Amino acid sequence: MTPNVMAPHPDTGYWFLRYQSVPEGRLVIRGEYAQARYFSFVVHDESVTALHGLNDSRILPDEGSVNPFTSRRQGDHDYTLYVDFGPEPDEPEPNTLYAGETLEGHPNPGGYLVYRVFLPHDRSDPQGGVPQPEVALELPGGEVELSFDSCPPFPPTGAQQPVNELVAGSGRPTALAGVPPPTNRVTYPPRFEVIHNGQVLEAALSQVLPEELFERLPQREGTTYGNTDVSYVVLLTHRSHGEVITFRARSPSFTDLAGGEHATARKQVRLWNACTSGSPQEGGFYSLDCVDDEEAALTPIAPRRAVTPDAWDTAAEATFVVSDPEHKPAAHMDDVNWLPRGPFAETMVFYRFMLPHPDFDRHPGNVDEGTDPAEVMGDYFPEAAYCSTETFESGGADACFAEQEQR
Repeated sequence: MTPNVMAPHPDTGYWFLRYQSVPEGRLVIRGEYAQARYFSFVVHDESVTALHGLNDSRILPDEGSVNPFTSRRQGDHDYTLYVDFGPEPDEPEPNTLYAGETLEGHPNPGGYLVYRVFLPHDRSDPQGGVPQPEVALELPGGEVELSFDSCPPFPPTGAQQPVNELVAGSGRPTALAGVPPPTNRVTYPPRFEVIHNGQVLEAALSQVLPEELFERLPQREGTTYGNTDVSYVVLLTHRSHGEVITFRARSPSFTDLAGGEHATARKQVRLWNACTSGSPQEGGFYSLDCVDDEEAALTPIAPRRAVTPDAWDTAAEATFVVSDPEHKPAAHMDDVNWLPRGPFAETMVFYRFMLPHPDFDRHPGNVDEGTDPAEVMGDYFPEAAYCSTETFESGGADACFAEQEQR
C-alpha cells in the first residue's frame, strides 16, 4: 500500500505499531532523543483516534542521561517510556501513555502507537540520527521483546519518488479544469475551517454513504490520525473557481532548534507550516508539498510592540500562492510562497500549528465548534481568495482579493 496517504509531511518520518491491550501488561519503549525539530509518541484506538500523546520536551531522560530539548548539558540521550493498557489514573505516572479507555470512557481493545519525527536536522535521515526505538511487552512474569517494523518513509527512496514529483508537478487538462464541483462542499468565497472531531474523514464518508446511514454515524471526539500537539485550519479548493488561490496570515514566532534555541523557548509555536494535498474524494489526501516556517518567505508588518532578536511576535506575514506550475504567476512573487495544486479538481490546503505556547491563545486549538475562528485567531487566521494568473501578475495578492470582492 502506498505510504502517500492522509497527507503525510514530506520531511517527517512516521512509524506505526499495531497493539492489542493486554490485562496487567504494558509496552516498554527504549530510545534516544531524535535530532529533529520535534518528535512524539501518540497512542490511538482502533479507529486511529488519538487518545494520549507525549512529545520530546515532556519525556524525562533515563538516569544519567540528558534531554537535549530542555538542557544543554552533555551526556547520553536515552529515555524509557511506557504504554499502559489500563485507564489513566488521577495522578498519571511520568513517561506513560494510557491506552485502556477510548475518549468516551469505554474499554479499548487495541489500536496503533504512532511515532513521528518532524523535520530531522539531517533531512536525508527520517529517523533523526538515532536508531529506531526498541519495544518490549512487560508482563507480571517479565518482558517479551517485540519488533517495531517501519513503513516506507515518505517520500520513499525507491520507485515512488519520481511518481510523487510527477504528481506534484502536474496540472489538469484544460477541458476538465472548469467543470464545477459535483456538490456544494467547496465554498465560495473560500474560507478556512478549523478541524473538529473526525471532520477529515466525514467529508469523504458523506459522499460514499447513503445520507440516512451517514447521519447515524456517531460523532466522536478527537481527530482521526490526529497528533495531540497539533491543531489545523483547512481549506478545500476547486479549480473551477480560479487558476490561482492565494492566502495570507500573520506568522507566529517559532523555535529555532538548529540555531540553538530550546524547545521550551518562549515562542508562540514550536513550528508551523502550510501543505497541499488531494482531497478525500481524489487521491486519499495524496500529499503534494509543504512550506515550513524556517524556509517560508515573510514580509514585515506593523509590530504590536518593540521587536527583539528573540521576539515573542515575529511582526511578519506569510503569503502563499497555490497553482499548477503552468499557472504559477511570474510577477509579484517576491516574498511569496508557492505550493503545487497537483492534477486534482479539488485540492486541500492544511495550515498547521504545532505545540502552541500556553501564553499564545490565537491558535485553532482554542476555537470552539460553532465559533468564528477569525474572532479567536485574529490576523493569525488565514484569509483566502481565488483569481486568475493574470490578475495576480497585475497586482499580487491584493489584486486577487480586490477582484474577489467585486464578483
